[in-house]
Parts: sequence; structure tokens; C-alpha cells
Amino acid sequence: APNLYNNSSIFILGLHASASTVGIYAAAIKVVEAVISLGYILSNAFLPYISRDISRHQIFKKIMLFSGIGLTVLILILSSFIAKILFGEGNLAVAEYIQYLAISIFLVFMIQAFGNNYLMLVGSDYLVKNISLLSSIVFFIVALLLIPVYGILGSIVTLVGARLTMALSLYLYYLKINNKLIV
Repeated sequence: APNLYNNSSIFILGLHASASTVGIYAAAIKVVEAVISLGYILSNAFLPYISRDISRHQIFKKIMLFSGIGLTVLILILSSFIAKILFGEGNLAVAEYIQYLAISIFLVFMIQAFGNNYLMLVGSDYLVKNISLLSSIVFFIVALLLIPVYGILGSIVTLVGARLTMALSLYLYYLKINNKLIV
């Protein structure tokens, strides 16, 4: 389901923007996704450890959140350097889009910490599935509306918005399950 808003935003952008614009956006996405892959590695490495004793989630949660914040800040600081090294001096616009997308690094780390490595382990996998599916459908529709008008910025809003919605929803359910949510 997350591929629905992620891949479709590139496709929709391609229908309404030049090839160079799509290339710049795709380059920025690739950089951010490379960093996000570290979150998936951490998540998969800790999953067996947490599944044997859910109380270990507290340690994992701290590792994921601090890693997500640290990597987000690092990418924000180094975006110009990364763009110069990977794409050359003439493609510094990529750095700007990397900065806009950088917040999604932390959001994916949150999704992994509270969704895949907690809610799924405590028997609430249906919540993770439903949140992911609903967010994906809503932000696919948002992509159809925003990208033709706002181009790359519409694509960025779609991607970050979907991840923000998923991260906050999963976190709220995490709080609710742990009786920490004050209604």
C-alpha cells in the first residue's frame, strides 16, 4: 500500500513536469530512501529480540527514535555536500528537495518503532494494515490533486504527509494500548 502514494507520485509528476524535474525529485528520494533503509535494517535486526520479550521494546524505541532524529539532522546538514558528491555542482536543487524530504526519515523510524515492532507484536497487526492502507489511499488522492498544481512540492507534501499520518496514527494507538493516551 505505501508504494501506492510513493511510486504514483513520481508517475503523476512525470505526467505534469519535465524529465529533468522528475529526475531531480527521484534523485532526492533515492538519497532519503537510502538513509531510511538503515531503519529497516535496525527494525529487522531487533524484531526477534523484541518478540521474545515485549518489555525490550522500550530500549528499541529509544534507539529508533534517537537514530531517526540523528540521521534526519545529519541529512539536513549534509544535503548540499551529498548533492555535490552524488550529482555534481550543477544539481544543487537536489539538496533543497533532500532537505524537504529529510523529515520523512524520522517518520519512517517512528513507523517501524511503533507499528511493525510493537503493534504487530502485541496482536494489533490489523491496525498497522488498516492505517497503512487508509493513509495510502487518501494520499494517492491527495497526489492526484496536488502534483498537477504544485509539481515537486506536491509530491513532497504527498510523501511526507502520508508518512506523518501513519507515524502519528501508530503512535497514538501505541499510547492507547499502553493506557498513556489521555482522551
